[in-house]
Amino acid sequence: MDDLAAIPVIDGHCHPFDPATPPREEDWLRFEQPEGDGVGETLLRMAARAWAGGRRGDAAALFADAGIVGQVVDPGWPDLPFGMDRYAEMAPARVKLLQRIEHLCDEALAADDGDVRDAAERVRHLTLAALASGRFAGLKSVIAYETGLDIQPPNHERAQEALTAGLPRRQSKALNEFLAHTALRAAAETGAVVQFHTGIGARFLPAHQESPWHLLGLLEQAWLRGARVVILHAGFPHLTAAGRLVGIFPNVYCDLSMLFPYSYPACSARLRELLAFAPPGRLIFGSDGCFEPERYWIAAKLAKQALAEVLGDLVRDGAMTASDALRLAEGMLYDTSARLYEFPR
Repeated sequence: MDDLAAIPVIDGHCHPFDPATPPREEDWLRFEQPEGDGVGETLLRMAARAWAGGRRGDAAALFADAGIVGQVVDPGWPDLPFGMDRYAEMAPARVKLLQRIEHLCDEALAADDGDVRDAAERVRHLTLAALASGRFAGLKSVIAYETGLDIQPPNHERAQEALTAGLPRRQSKALNEFLAHTALRAAAETGAVVQFHTGIGARFLPAHQESPWHLLGLLEQAWLRGARVVILHAGFPHLTAAGRLVGIFPNVYCDLSMLFPYSYPACSARLRELLAFAPPGRLIFGSDGCFEPERYWIAAKLAKQALAEVLGDLVRDGAMTASDALRLAEGMLYDTSARLYEFPR
């Protein structure tokens, strides 16, 4: 199919970078490469070095080249020497922010009076206030890092026991889930977007607990249908599980970060695997970018290349028309995120 370079891009999941402080040469595009010698330069880093050319470090030029016009940013990491208002002014794209649920839970617990129901009510108030403020486009949860994705129904007695015993939230599954449920119910009542970290990256948990399939019990709850849930990182490497959840639940979407750029040079194969199960209208581009502008740029470039290849093959197979393929590409790169996060359309 035709080149997709002209399609604008909303990066539906990323983190901030510091435009004023370029990384050291040895840290540039390390892509979480393990420390030490002998690892060798990854193919992704080699490709980025070759393709960036004279635009390296030039955020405005790189974003323009990839067509990135919007970012949905989780400011929870990394720490920057300035606030997110300043980042929004400096970034070469329109920025929308996410509020981490876990930060709201910690704020609620800081005013602890010993009653877990009171703490939950504070979480509810803080969640509704954040969503009503106009500052945030949605919520994000990293509960996968803490007590896992197999979120159980709230248990008041066990949550109260944990709070009374002084257990940290991150170390008490019952307490963590009791408070998270409160935030999620508030999100569902308001029709908010909630992103869940899934897949690789939750390195403090056993690998089998990374799968988004652990969210099945939560997603089956009727009260959650009001929220729009985004499975981050396509559950990578559990792509089939992520695709099945998107296919089962009409309020569930799937972010494509980790496919782009981290599965290079297998981006097209990974996209095909996901499309075997997930409706393409609920797949959205994300880069998981941070630290330097090249990360967002190369993710968008690779996404457009993979979409052109995969959708082009479907057109040649007679499975869809060229106009259908273009519409799907526009949806994954821009339109679906524009609807979810209220960007201009």
